[in-house]
Amino acid sequence: MMGGTLYIHAGLAKTGTSAIQGTARDTPIPGLTYPRTGQWPDGAHHILAGFSDPPLPEGAAGLEASFRAELDASTGDMLISSEGLTGKGSLARFLSQYDDRFKTRFDRMIPIIVLRHPLDRIASAYNQTIKEPERNETRDPDAFLTQAGPSQLNAQMVVGWRQEFPDTRFLGHNPASTLVERFFDLIGHPVSGIAPQTRNRSMNGTTLIALLIAKRLLPSPADRTAFFDRLRQDKSQKPWKGETFPFSAAAVSAFVAAHGADEVETIKRLTGVDLGSSDAGVRRRFTLTDTDRAFILRHVEPLPGFEDRRPEFEALIGAFCS
Repeated sequence: MMGGTLYIHAGLAKTGTSAIQGTARDTPIPGLTYPRTGQWPDGAHHILAGFSDPPLPEGAAGLEASFRAELDASTGDMLISSEGLTGKGSLARFLSQYDDRFKTRFDRMIPIIVLRHPLDRIASAYNQTIKEPERNETRDPDAFLTQAGPSQLNAQMVVGWRQEFPDTRFLGHNPASTLVERFFDLIGHPVSGIAPQTRNRSMNGTTLIALLIAKRLLPSPADRTAFFDRLRQDKSQKPWKGETFPFSAAAVSAFVAAHGADEVETIKRLTGVDLGSSDAGVRRRFTLTDTDRAFILRHVEPLPGFEDRRPEFEALIGAFCS
């Protein structure tokens, strides 16, 4: 049976994609196919979209054959989700690979992009880089915001998508608690009554600073992983509970003055999505208590090289204490 819509959820990264992908993978939704081919363990179609790390165990030819078989067996609408598809030319390359089949199988193709306030998205991106043991990010939060933050801005990307894919639908990330429900409402396949999945959560400030120090001292991803495991085993601290915003008021003010207002206003004008206030005072950096400080030191003081760099790390922790 032909017809239906091909929905391409192309991200952005750090906008609740894991929750949407997990729901689509685990929830039978009448009239909507979420392909099994080319998924990462979290449900994202990164391998199908061409982002195969580690290399494909079945090879590219096997992947394509498997996906074409799913296409032939499917009816109604289909959803494909990979935030990697927002890269320049990525979606066009993916569509061209299956252009012959997509054109006969679907009536139309609609990309979907979820947008989030740049400061919140950059904060989440920083948290992710510290959380992942293989990433060698060791910068202070404010340095990350200043140096890497501009690369996380999306207004120009939106302009390009509007030109290349005029049918693109844009959805605001906030409120995050209703994102999954609003996403599936947008594509005409409601999932009301299904508990939203919480995935890939940001760490709280205490865990973030402890891991940042560990990253500066432990070059091995295996050692970093073992350190994170020890943090999570310490039941005196819940790593996923508490405040996460890491940037100082001064750094936020400077960033907003340089980028924030234009970004938010441009996106609202182009898409109708209101990302929220650009006021630098809206977001407050997390504060470490004496108990938090003691928790961090208890775990990082035994690390090799800590004593030689104690003043550096005491200053880092102190910057976040009230």
